[in-house]
Amino acid sequence: MEHIIFILSHNSKDMTSKVYDSLSKQSNNVFVLENSYIEEEKFLNDNTIDLGKENIGLGGFYDYICEYVKDKQNIFVGIFNNDISEIDDNFVNIMSKYFKEENGIVHPSLNDEGCPYIHMKKTGNSFKYANFVETVVPFFNVEVLKELSKYSPLHYYGWVDGLSSKLSKKTLNLNNIVVDETTIKHDRGGVRKKMEPIDSNYSEYSQNAVRTYNEWLNKYDISSTFLMEGIEESWT
Repeated sequence: MEHIIFILSHNSKDMTSKVYDSLSKQSNNVFVLENSYIEEEKFLNDNTIDLGKENIGLGGFYDYICEYVKDKQNIFVGIFNNDISEIDDNFVNIMSKYFKEENGIVHPSLNDEGCPYIHMKKTGNSFKYANFVETVVPFFNVEVLKELSKYSPLHYYGWVDGLSSKLSKKTLNLNNIVVDETTIKHDRGGVRKKMEPIDSNYSEYSQNAVRTYNEWLNKYDISSTFLMEGIEESWT
């Protein structure tokens, strides 16, 4: 299947540049979604889509992508945080082996000390099926994003991991896969760490994220029990 990759960029040009430089050597379908209010932190080139200065949040990025791909078929859509590194030179080729009609979410294993999910870390040399996929560097079957778009506008802080995993596995009867053949390092909260000294709002992230997440679940009558089913077996 074909693929397209979107790198999400917010006031972190240096981080975006490193990810773009790595992936653009492997694929001609890599784009940057830019949403920086600090002008000098914008990553701009011919493959940049500038979404303006008003902070749309991670959920806004997802909303844009869901709309962008709504009429596409037979394609996997990468939605990548930019706080990642140590990307293998053949990363895209490895991942593309799993871009199959029966798969809903395909994700590399993570080298991430803060990751609470043991199945997201490398535990073998091939792949494993998962009930839940933490969406740091996900490739989505476009059909999953079409289902996810029904809950738009999505949670501002982008906590869509649980819902997208359920829509893939339970609604569409697709497989969620974590690929151990390739591992990516994730600097958890990388942009927030960078912005903390100049933007005090980031220190309120946890409190605001939980509150707005619960509001979003209530708006769409999404049961937290439904989202958490099967996840508990994945905790370390």
